[in-house]
Amino acid sequence: MECLMGIGMKELASLAGVSQTTVSLVLNGKADGRIARVKQEKVRELAKQYNYRPNLSAKSLRQQKQYTIGVSMPMPVNTGYSDMLSLVQEKLAERGYMALFSFWKTVEGIEKAFESIFLHNVDGIIAWDYHECLAREKIPAVIYGAEIPGFDAVMQDYAFSSKTTVKYLLELGHVEIGYLGPLEDPRAEFLRQNLEEARLPVREEWFIPAKGTLPGGNDAMPEFLSLKKRPTALVAQNDSIAAGAMFCAIRSGIRIPEDLSVIGFNNTVTAAFTLPPLTTFNTHTNDLADALVDLLMKRLETPDMPVQVSKIRPELVIRESCKSITEKEIK
Repeated sequence: MECLMGIGMKELASLAGVSQTTVSLVLNGKADGRIARVKQEKVRELAKQYNYRPNLSAKSLRQQKQYTIGVSMPMPVNTGYSDMLSLVQEKLAERGYMALFSFWKTVEGIEKAFESIFLHNVDGIIAWDYHECLAREKIPAVIYGAEIPGFDAVMQDYAFSSKTTVKYLLELGHVEIGYLGPLEDPRAEFLRQNLEEARLPVREEWFIPAKGTLPGGNDAMPEFLSLKKRPTALVAQNDSIAAGAMFCAIRSGIRIPEDLSVIGFNNTVTAAFTLPPLTTFNTHTNDLADALVDLLMKRLETPDMPVQVSKIRPELVIRESCKSITEKEIK
């Protein structure tokens, strides 16, 4: 494959018919309110077309910055994480930053993953979990998925998605609802709360632990199948768990959705191709990646700004894995 040589800022400015200052403002996300939208789009299109490459070494020396952002997260074992990885990397590149990834497989590996990032003197960190070493190092950071005092955060609005889930299943006639996924996940706790608020039964044996993967969903289903009384609907922590659970259920003679309704989360590509297609939540991954990068850029530009928390509301995507039931069908 031919490797195209990239142009520099001077050449890009000449092609766009603007100043180098304008190019810098556009590509560093500082053009809104200063540069017309038409000019911004033209600069970005030409930068992509001609493979613009900033001189990061010179820029780093001039501004005393590395132009590198550390991204620390669990090993990407499902497509939801993989999608976020590529989007975060893409959006950092648009701002002139390189992404330095570090992963962990177990909770015990979190600190080591952060330490490997610290060794590279990154300008900031996007983290999928919190560790006290973040506060110790005093590096600007945005946390994904949890509110930590003193840190900016971007989160899914799990309270909203859980409430929507219970409301939707109630409308279909389901009053016996279970959960499949990590029990420590906030989605499990919000589901408990919403079931209690709706005065529906919360039975511990219906909250079944599962790893957040397709095999995890499959492996957890024997516990579900062994229940003397099963819920009529199952809420999975993510689409991978839901797909694995559906696979095991169908092979065990359980019809979906006739015998069991299933809801996933993330609206990954998998969800549209399960049999039947999976009802799930669109988590607006692009908006999440935008929010993570935008918030970190703001923190780098204004270190003393108040802590900010951004919550993105998931959207219910109704497909064919849930069914309305009547009182006669409830066992």
